[in-house]
Amino acid sequence: MDTNSDELIGDILIVDDKLENIRFLSDFLSTQKYQVRKAINGQSALRAAKSLPPDLILLDINMPGMGGYEVCEQLKQDPETSEIPIVFLSAGNEVSDKVQAFQVGGADYITKPFQLEEILARVQIHLKVKNLQKNLEIRDRELQETIATLQQTQAALAASEAELRALLNSMTELILIFDGEGKYLKIANTNTKLLYKPNEERIGRHLSEILPQPQAEILLNGIQQALQTNQNVEVEYSLILDPGNTELRASILPILPNIVLCVVRDISERQAALRERKQQEEAC
Repeated sequence: MDTNSDELIGDILIVDDKLENIRFLSDFLSTQKYQVRKAINGQSALRAAKSLPPDLILLDINMPGMGGYEVCEQLKQDPETSEIPIVFLSAGNEVSDKVQAFQVGGADYITKPFQLEEILARVQIHLKVKNLQKNLEIRDRELQETIATLQQTQAALAASEAELRALLNSMTELILIFDGEGKYLKIANTNTKLLYKPNEERIGRHLSEILPQPQAEILLNGIQQALQTNQNVEVEYSLILDPGNTELRASILPILPNIVLCVVRDISERQAALRERKQQEEAC
């Protein structure tokens, strides 16, 4: 850690019933650019930690009244203070003391008398670990939010795609994509009755391979005219489709320099109505 900056690099709470121990640790850690708070018993330590959770606690075990183990247990039970790393300080060197310290939630155990360099090294390690954990939690939340957003976007796209597919499938028009040479590139809806041959037989093939020559030439001329003028072109032709002769109108729209969108509609009923009206007018 950079100790040359005037900015404080961590908030440490020292808990010890002996003032000389507190003063000794506080003076040293302050010179290392840590903010130091002090508590002389367990109750005041709990109040200080809960009112403003520190980054780390140096906690003496043997104190009158509430000892260090109990202080640690209560802090670990509170969600607001449970993540604070607690380093126990004790004159006891028994294995059972260390085991109990870790069982109640302690992060480390330092035996008195200790070296200041050891205290500093342990403090730096635990604060670094805490910062790494915090950063990982932030990254995890961000990742979860990103995943949730992607899932929502994918769901919305899937719904839009399904709606579009349903719309296309419900259309009676035949929607085709051609290149400038008259080759089939795509058929957008395949349930229409206007297909002269099955969809799989068209893609990549030329109009003249699918349609009768006269109708193929009408469509090809319309495609070339639309691309040359960069305007919508409409052509009419007829095909023998089930149940008989079907009159069609194709609206051809250029969408790329050498690609057109072609929408084919059945105009048989309208043409029949026009012929009938004309006959009635001539009869009058």
